[in-house]
Amino acid sequence: MAQKPDAQLKLNETELDALMRVIKPKLFRHMTENTGPYRSRTLINGGNNYAGFREYVPGDEVRTINWRASARSRQFQVRQQQQEKSGRWYICLDASASMGLPGPDKWRLARQIAEAFAYILLTCGHQLGLVVFSDKVHDYYPLGVSRIQYKKIHQVLLNASPEAQGGDSLLHTCMPFIKQQASVIVISDFLQTDLLKHGLDKIRKAGHFIHALRILAENETNLAATGTLVLADVETNNTLQVEATERTDQRAEAILRQQNKELAAYCQEHRFNYSFATSDLHWKSVILNHVSHL
Repeated sequence: MAQKPDAQLKLNETELDALMRVIKPKLFRHMTENTGPYRSRTLINGGNNYAGFREYVPGDEVRTINWRASARSRQFQVRQQQQEKSGRWYICLDASASMGLPGPDKWRLARQIAEAFAYILLTCGHQLGLVVFSDKVHDYYPLGVSRIQYKKIHQVLLNASPEAQGGDSLLHTCMPFIKQQASVIVISDFLQTDLLKHGLDKIRKAGHFIHALRILAENETNLAATGTLVLADVETNNTLQVEATERTDQRAEAILRQQNKELAAYCQEHRFNYSFATSDLHWKSVILNHVSHL
């Protein structure tokens, strides 16, 4: 599974392995509590973790009989084991134009988070697929496991870039590519909240469990200028003339806080695991914060 860290994504493999050891038990508990289409572990003989004894039944292998336990109970007792079974995961990464603004930090952090989740999930033995989308699907890799799958996803993330302009955040375009019920990690700035809610609803109604990570730039609401400005929406190409003052910055910040509050409440209502981060944070702390809510 080892992969040479990329200078652009700036992921350290030692940090990834340390993070994986912290997150793995939380992912296991999350999956066992999830009432989805699969269980993360199942009791069978021949597994790799001790799970107690049960009475021998015809067909059990003789080598699985525990003679001391059998002598105590005066009935043949078979040692039970637990064996891990992989879960199904998809990462849906928003590549609409707003993900590249106002600078490169937001897009870099979004890719780092996607890369780190890919490394952790695949190293833990889960199946993982990737969808990069805006108003259409740009890149897709179906479910896979192992080092080969990680290399493919790493390369896609390395080469991916947000739209120069246009490209609405139409999450539902990912639906035809998520062909099995799974846990779906959506990484986006969620600036087009209504469009993304529509996509989240479609994913939810299909029986998937959703993780929503909202990533914004540190200065997302700061106009960084005063006077009369013409603002252009890079996704819709609409323009608006405004008078930039300290008050307008405060108003924009208040609107963003309210939007984030409503999005968090929406996710809580539908039992989505939701977290919010800004681009000045380290990718490791963002993932730890998200997983802490499991």
